[in-house]
Formats: sequence, C-alpha cells, structure tokens
Amino acid sequence: MKVLIFLAALLGACVASEKPASSKWDSLKVTWSINPFSSYAFATMPRDTRTDMMGFVKKDSFCNGNQPMGPYAGIRYWKGSDPAVMLIFDVNGIIAGIQTAVPKATWTPPPGPNV
Repeated sequence: MKVLIFLAALLGACVASEKPASSKWDSLKVTWSINPFSSYAFATMPRDTRTDMMGFVKKDSFCNGNQPMGPYAGIRYWKGSDPAVMLIFDVNGIIAGIQTAVPKATWTPPPGPNV
C-alpha cells in the first residue's frame, strides 16, 4: 500500500512539474491525415466567432431560449457543408465542443452476423 501511495505521489510531482502554471492553451487543432507531415494534418480551428472563422459558416443553433432544446446546446458551424468537423460555440461565441457525423447516404452498416 505504501508503494502505491509513493508511486501516486511521484507521478503527481512529475505531472505538476511538466509545464509551468503560466502556460496557456492558445490553439485548437484537428487531425485530417494519418501522415503528420501532410498539409491536411493538424489543421487549425477557430476558437471563437469574433475572429477569422476560416471558412466555417453557421449550420444551426439550439441556443435560443424560445425553442425547445435540441440534441445539444450550442451554435454549430461547419465548413463546405462537410459534417466531418462541426464546431459548437456557446452563446458568447466561445468554442464549447466539436462534433462529427457521417451522412446517411454515404454510411455503410457493418456486416451482421448472418453476412
């Protein structure tokens, strides 16, 4: 038991010393390619709607208090009508999440046990 407590304390000390407290998260990136050297890998995404939206346009909104809540709370943006990456922003225009989807027309169900 003492060994587990020591290892947990050691791990906590290593994690705490990894980055200074003053570091901040200043970018949001998604991977578009298996090849990390590809021009599509680690594409930068907008983090708020007050800056350059990089081609993302509003898809829909479930932030209006007058309408029933949808499957999520937020304002979705997508690029080129592609559901692969849909950014969800809160009412203040700050990134709140990322959603992905596959169009039903292009989805192939996995083979069942009888196939």
